[in-house]
Amino acid sequence: MCNVRLGILLILAAALASRPAAAQTIAELQRRVEHRRAEWLAAAAIRDSLRASRQIVADDTLRIGGLTVVGSADDLARLHPAIALGWERAAGELGADTSLVARTTIHVTLTEQWRPRGSATGSLGRLLRPFADFHGVEGDSVHAGTIVDVSTGAGLGLGRTRLPGGVDLRLAAPTIRNGVWASVASLVDSAVVGWGGAVVPEISSGSRRTVYRELVTTRYSTARECVAHDLGACRKALGLTATDTPLRDWYSLEDLAAWVRRDRRPDQKFFPDRSAWYDGCTMEQNVTNCVQYLSGPSLGDRTPAPLGPAARQLALAVALDIGGSGAITRLIDSRGSVPRRVAAAAGVSVDSLVSAWRAAAYSGAGKPTAINAASGGAALVWFGFLALAALGGRRWR
Repeated sequence: MCNVRLGILLILAAALASRPAAAQTIAELQRRVEHRRAEWLAAAAIRDSLRASRQIVADDTLRIGGLTVVGSADDLARLHPAIALGWERAAGELGADTSLVARTTIHVTLTEQWRPRGSATGSLGRLLRPFADFHGVEGDSVHAGTIVDVSTGAGLGLGRTRLPGGVDLRLAAPTIRNGVWASVASLVDSAVVGWGGAVVPEISSGSRRTVYRELVTTRYSTARECVAHDLGACRKALGLTATDTPLRDWYSLEDLAAWVRRDRRPDQKFFPDRSAWYDGCTMEQNVTNCVQYLSGPSLGDRTPAPLGPAARQLALAVALDIGGSGAITRLIDSRGSVPRRVAAAAGVSVDSLVSAWRAAAYSGAGKPTAINAASGGAALVWFGFLALAALGGRRWR
């Protein structure tokens, strides 16, 4: 009975506390919200006018080493320390490839964020929260942060970061460094990017683990043969063999048939040819029918290699690491098939590159966990204790 009374009292107290104060009725709060919203819309209009007028003025240019940065004079002045730090780090990583930066130009833009003063707390703040993220003039607001955008002249985004309000803009240096790398990567043509993805400064340990797991759990026969130290199979699994018939050369008949079975059988009335190819591949094990079926809408313009994008990007990163200073320049300036160009960037044969890639992929396996005598003994003691408790205990009623 006491608990029931206590519960009733708590409910009544909560109901009374939820009633708005006389000075803060719902109608009053709504009027205040509309008034504040009108002020913000006016501030946004001023902001848009200022942006439009600033675009009329020609952007300024900052040159540090071989790097050319374009932006407003105010943005460049504020970001100058971050640009210098980012360039210093990127130039140290690129080495002789820093000459490529002269072929590109990066653009930087600072955007200030403001939020209404006191919007984070109180009932009024909760009502105003949908309007809290806006870009405007200071007015009755506090500085929430600064967005740093790095892009190419064509508007391709190279990097973006948001710094909290009041922090040193030199913290944007990593974004500038990544933007320099991305600008260099944008010089690599679509054939190489389509095979190995974007050029990146480093491959994380997580990506190496992903490649290792794919390599040891793959369903494709060429990739399984690669695990068995067949370098020729590794080349096929990575798509590092120049061929006009990749489906026949990179995949076995069993792989192709399993690939086709993942599709639903086409209707014979509407797609007689594809239906016949499907049956010929899955029932008669005809490799020609498999290739005919998969060469249609299933693949599009490019045949994927048995191993996925992460494995190929690791191979590209290994090639650039082996090639050292100037490897990216050789990759961009070379001509021929993708395998030939990647080997030229590495400065070694394709087999040597594949061997180094296997070692890098297996480094993602990590170290096995060793169980010492103490931990093993403790595990046995706990196992015995739990076994005795299970055998000696009685079922709860």
